[in-house]
Amino acid sequence: MAEESGSGIGEDGLRPGSVEPVHLQGPDESPVVEDLVDGGPPGGPTGARDGLPLDGDDAVADGPLAADDGAGDDPLHGHVAGGGAGGDVEPPGVLDPERVDPVDDVGAVDPVLGESSLGETGGDREQGDQPRLPEHDPDAKTRIPTAAKAGLGLAGLILVAVMLFAVFEPIQVLPRIRLAPGFSLVDQSGETLTSDDGRGAFTLYSFAPVDCGECGAMFETMREVRERVPEEVDLGDLRFRLVTIALDASDPALLAAAAEASGADGDRWRWAGADEGRRREIVGEGFRARYDAGDPSDFDQAFVIVDGKGLIRGEYRYATLAPLADKLTRHIGLMAAEVRGAEGKAALLYEAAHMFLCYP
Repeated sequence: MAEESGSGIGEDGLRPGSVEPVHLQGPDESPVVEDLVDGGPPGGPTGARDGLPLDGDDAVADGPLAADDGAGDDPLHGHVAGGGAGGDVEPPGVLDPERVDPVDDVGAVDPVLGESSLGETGGDREQGDQPRLPEHDPDAKTRIPTAAKAGLGLAGLILVAVMLFAVFEPIQVLPRIRLAPGFSLVDQSGETLTSDDGRGAFTLYSFAPVDCGECGAMFETMREVRERVPEEVDLGDLRFRLVTIALDASDPALLAAAAEASGADGDRWRWAGADEGRRREIVGEGFRARYDAGDPSDFDQAFVIVDGKGLIRGEYRYATLAPLADKLTRHIGLMAAEVRGAEGKAALLYEAAHMFLCYP
């Protein structure tokens, strides 16, 4: 068959009769491209003119979508792929509602790829089987819940309070050094004095030989503290007592002479002693007060405070800038305040003072 001028047959390599005419597709049929070159159905478009498809013609391009025809016309304008041919062409921009599946409305909170048009590909899947995707929130990873913010704020306040407590030390306590040694001694009256007698009482211990010519200052400190503590410290139901352990005697007569020389009354202040073996265990190992058993005059003048639970709370072995009597009286007052506070709501504050080493 000879090529016609302007028909485009020579360029596309199509021959008349080689392309089947298009008819309307049935429910079980696929659309077939109609021969738009050689006439088409009666009354339809003439096909091609001057080698270019006309606006309004049903034509099929080489790809799924054709480019502009060079004259500014959109080849898809006014056409629906797979639509009818000839006089069955629909008006431009109008879709046949019978050939377009209805699309469910997408709600304001429905995700684009949720359970709507793109999610319902399976016929047997019920709505709700596909979990909803969360709304896009660019700050979702950095947003902190309100409860977490409150917790962080509370933790910050506690940290600040702890730092202020440790720096300013609103409450001071004496350290809990170690457990005082248990003992059984004989006092100046020949009576037994044990460590259990100190339960529920504050006890100030000192250590000296019975004949001590250099102990005048130490004995003066013991007498001053004995008088000041009941007057200056609120002891409440607590008792306060003083004990001097002899470093060289256990005879009640020798102990009585030493008590008279020092000013110990035998009531609040008592002298007591034991044999050498037990004395070394009690004084040297338990209270850790240094002395020479061969030369009792060679010793360290030391003071030890023990609380009502049998814990050593203060050790004083060296001279201080403040008068020792003032220091001992003040520290006994701190112990008494802690005992009173431990029975009320301030118990936690006193425990915190121990934790942060709020020591004088």
